[in-house]
Amino acid sequence: MLRSLKSFLTDSSANIALTGGLMMIPLMGSVGAAVDYTNFINLRNDIQISLDSAGLASGREVANGEDDEAALETYSENFFRTNLSDKVKPESYEFSFTLVRGNANVVPPTPDRVNICADIDYQTLFGAFIGVDKLEERICSQISLGNRTVEVALVLDNSGSMGGSRIDTLITEANALVDTIFNSAQLTTLPTPVQFSLVPFAGTVNIGTNNQNESWMDRKGWSPVHHENFDWVNTYRTNNQTRTRTTDGLIRSFQERVNGSWQWRTRHDVFEMVGEQWGGCVEMRPWPHNIMDTVANTNQFYRAVRDSVDADGDGQGDGTSALFVPYFAPDEPDHRYPEQLANFDQLFPVSPNSDHDGDDDVYRNNYLYDFQDYDQNDPVPYPNDRDQLHTHQTQPGLPHGNPARNVFGSTRQIERTDWVFKYQRNAQYRGSLNQYHGPNDGCTTQAITELTDDRAVVQANINQMTADGTTNIQQGLTWGWRTLSPGEPFVGGREYDDRHNLKFIILLTDGNNFYSSDGDSTPNNTAYGAWGYARPANTSIFSGEPTHNRWIEGLDELDGTIYESTLFDLTPESSGDFEAIMNAHTLQACNNVKNSGVSIYTIAFSVPSSGGVRQLLEACAGSGIRENREIIPNTTFYHDVGGDELRSALGDIAKQISNLRVSG
Repeated sequence: MLRSLKSFLTDSSANIALTGGLMMIPLMGSVGAAVDYTNFINLRNDIQISLDSAGLASGREVANGEDDEAALETYSENFFRTNLSDKVKPESYEFSFTLVRGNANVVPPTPDRVNICADIDYQTLFGAFIGVDKLEERICSQISLGNRTVEVALVLDNSGSMGGSRIDTLITEANALVDTIFNSAQLTTLPTPVQFSLVPFAGTVNIGTNNQNESWMDRKGWSPVHHENFDWVNTYRTNNQTRTRTTDGLIRSFQERVNGSWQWRTRHDVFEMVGEQWGGCVEMRPWPHNIMDTVANTNQFYRAVRDSVDADGDGQGDGTSALFVPYFAPDEPDHRYPEQLANFDQLFPVSPNSDHDGDDDVYRNNYLYDFQDYDQNDPVPYPNDRDQLHTHQTQPGLPHGNPARNVFGSTRQIERTDWVFKYQRNAQYRGSLNQYHGPNDGCTTQAITELTDDRAVVQANINQMTADGTTNIQQGLTWGWRTLSPGEPFVGGREYDDRHNLKFIILLTDGNNFYSSDGDSTPNNTAYGAWGYARPANTSIFSGEPTHNRWIEGLDELDGTIYESTLFDLTPESSGDFEAIMNAHTLQACNNVKNSGVSIYTIAFSVPSSGGVRQLLEACAGSGIRENREIIPNTTFYHDVGGDELRSALGDIAKQISNLRVSG
């Protein structure tokens, strides 16, 4: 029997039920709103995917010659509906198609873009509770006919500070970025829509040993930096005739006549002397080639190569400076030995890594004995002959019969670095030679992956990355640029003026530019690296010849950069000096890259608060320039991320590049 309303309202249990019922109204509203919002987002995503697919398919039809707008609209709508999820009801959207025509001077005007839109009309399930009967939104897909191809260079820091979880995180998220951009090209109207290159960098960049004999490599020793640390004239032991070419006091080439034929002597010969293979790394070129995409070809005479490039615009060719020089870390001097030792037999039992004279000069990369000549009949300068290196009899064509100087004092250490005969006498090693000890010391990264549309190759090489070495951002950046270039050294990139192609560099580093300083411990100022030694300019290395100091050149050409008012130490000695100079050169390179039409994304990955890398990366990032206009306006480039935010940063960049590829 039903109770009366009065008795129900006065019953305490009924009060509880009524209160609960009233509270359910807002609660159901909240739950209902969440359900409706989720349904709407799912609907929106389904429609957007189908719109993009239909747009690309329509663009392909136009590329195949279809120009009838009505036929294209029918085709596009059918394609759109076919790809929709079964859950999407026809009444929840309204489809529209527009073929945008470009040049009005052409009759009929050439199709330029396809615009496909859907007006979403979602009827809410719980509208009565929240006062909203429906949710509406217009979403579109705009396809630039033919759309765009993209070329992406991943320039990724593989220095030692990237070790542990950082390199693991980078590998995971770089693979995800590659997947996102490749997946965006599954439907396309152009061949080879996506290509990637990979440039792992540390203190050096490895361009691959397969490139040793390419014409753009310095195969003849013509670069002004090729013969740094090699005194061929006075210390190369041969009975054959030799000859040199010098310019401005620098040896530009050295040749030896073997069996009636003149042969160039280069760093690759020195690698062979010690029985080592070149590791694939290259040195920084002299300014301004270190910040440019210049190239020279050695399949010409010397003068033609020299005159083929005038990078600094002074009217004098400097093409030989554009050649790429194989990286060779020289054998550094032995420690000095006690003066009381009187003969060779007593000399070598002394520990070579001990300091016996109170001499503070300590060289890390000492892998050959200095005091043993190649000529076994005259093997060593005894200590009682300390005023001269033992003089050889001058023979016809023998260039080294000159008296040498005191070789034991610290003032002669650089000369001992330059002796070629110690490489010829290759039996006396100090430990095993590898990327941490010997001529490849500092060549720690795997080789560049040239531009390719093979996703599996790119990702396999990403997975092989390891962390070791110092940080040279500029060399990574410039080699990333060269992988995108249509010209040598790598020729996989499309032409810069191809309006249907976009070029990107994604540059990631977790630290400041860094060069290993040795303070006052040696006359070199630094350990050896891609920039050579940071010796003071015009330091005499041998026979009074000047050096080619790569560090200080170009520092007066910084107008328009954040470093234009910086005072640089032209004799850099501290890590801060080296970083400042490397930063300035790096930014010069960044600006040249953007001016060539390549857009740069930079990621500061858990960078230290000290140092200038944050400022450098922010100034480096930006749109490529074509015809004095930004190619990609209104896009955010700079990301300063911690370890947990790398996924978001790379994901955002991947989305931007994918959208730019599809629309335009």
